[in-house]
Amino acid sequence: IHQEEQGTMVLLLTYQRAGSSFAGELLTSGGGDDILYIFEPLYIWRMKLGPGADTTLEENSAKVLGDLLDCKPEVIRHWRRSAFAYFRRRPDHRDFCQVSKVRVIKSIRAHASFVLPWIKKRPDIKVIHMVRDPRGILNSVQRGGRWWSENNRNINLQCNLVEQDLELEQLGPGRYLRVHYEDLVDKPLEETKRMFKFAEMDLGEETVNYLKIHTGLGTEHLRKPGYFNTYRDSNFRHDHWKTKLDNREIEFVENACSSIMRKLGYTPLPEK
Repeated sequence: IHQEEQGTMVLLLTYQRAGSSFAGELLTSGGGDDILYIFEPLYIWRMKLGPGADTTLEENSAKVLGDLLDCKPEVIRHWRRSAFAYFRRRPDHRDFCQVSKVRVIKSIRAHASFVLPWIKKRPDIKVIHMVRDPRGILNSVQRGGRWWSENNRNINLQCNLVEQDLELEQLGPGRYLRVHYEDLVDKPLEETKRMFKFAEMDLGEETVNYLKIHTGLGTEHLRKPGYFNTYRDSNFRHDHWKTKLDNREIEFVENACSSIMRKLGYTPLPEK
């Protein structure tokens, strides 16, 4: 039984270099004890399992996510001991999970093939599905070089995952929201309002200030943009991959990802 007083529970499902860290911080930028933000719990779990973890991860990922969102005491105790850094802030009392009114998990590993059957049975959990033009993802992953595994750089695999994850649309408009990275870059306040409305969360001054600082609207507070941080200047363009990828790379992605690009509304470049 999942009671209404549990508050808002959101699974932010996304991919590497798709703006997921920014979106996760944005959703939880209100601060205070009312918000619990756990990012990449399946990564932590996989690292603990070691070699051969992928099969176990696929079989148990839904349970891990559900137990965290439900604040199961035995799970929370384990995570408090071993992974403080993976909560947004260090818990200062034992009931930090239960008292939170908003619980957000961000994951690039919680794919539909793992979690859809479970999440269909959980009407109390909403899914925000963040996507990005695969040409932009490839460009960003290439910039990261050694940080990314062979699978991360496999654009065929990544596009197949996105296509499979579109099955989450079955949840319906009240439980599934797709957000395009490009829209969040171009119109951050409008997209933020849309996400907060979907999640039934109040958009406060703290979140507006977060947007100003992190998108360059408040340049006096802007930190230097970096590959692994969430700061961007106001001149940042989501389509800068056009000047970074060569024609061969662009054509390769457009061929490999033609189906998902069409479904998501990304247009191939005109042939030269």
